[in-house]
Amino acid sequence: MMGGGGRILVGNAFFGGYGFGKTNKTTFKYNDQYNMNFGYGGLWVGYIFAPNKPVHLSLSLQTGWGNISQGIAQDDGDFETIESNSVFVLTPIAELDFNFSRFFILGLGTSINYVSGTGIAETSYTTKDFFKPSVYLSFKFGWFY
Repeated sequence: MMGGGGRILVGNAFFGGYGFGKTNKTTFKYNDQYNMNFGYGGLWVGYIFAPNKPVHLSLSLQTGWGNISQGIAQDDGDFETIESNSVFVLTPIAELDFNFSRFFILGLGTSINYVSGTGIAETSYTTKDFFKPSVYLSFKFGWFY
C-alpha cells in the first residue's frame, strides 16, 4: 500500500484526511486468474503528547471508505473490473515522532486495519485477511511548534 495525507494542528490535536491504494499485483487467493485492487481514504483525527520534546508519542484514528475489486490486468497495464464491493476501514495508529527541526519530523509508527465489507462472490476475502499489523516510516513537513 502507498498513500498520503494532510492534517491541521489545533493545539496538540489534529484533523485531516488521508488515502491509500494497493500498488502491487495481487491475485485473489481462491482464483489466481483474477487480480485484486484495493483503495480507501477518509478522515484522520489524533492527539500529539508533549510535541516539544525531541521524541514524543502520537495516537490517531483513521476512518474511511473505499473499494475492493477483482479484475483482469490488461497488457497495457489497465485493470478491467469484473466485480467490486464497497468497504469500511478503521485504523488505530501509534507513532513515535522524532523532531529534527521546526520544519521536519520523522515518524516511526504501527497500525492495524479493520476492514469490513470485503466479500466478493466465491473469491471473497474476510475481515481477518486484512486484520494484520503494519509498521511504517513517515515524513512530516510543515511549521511545527
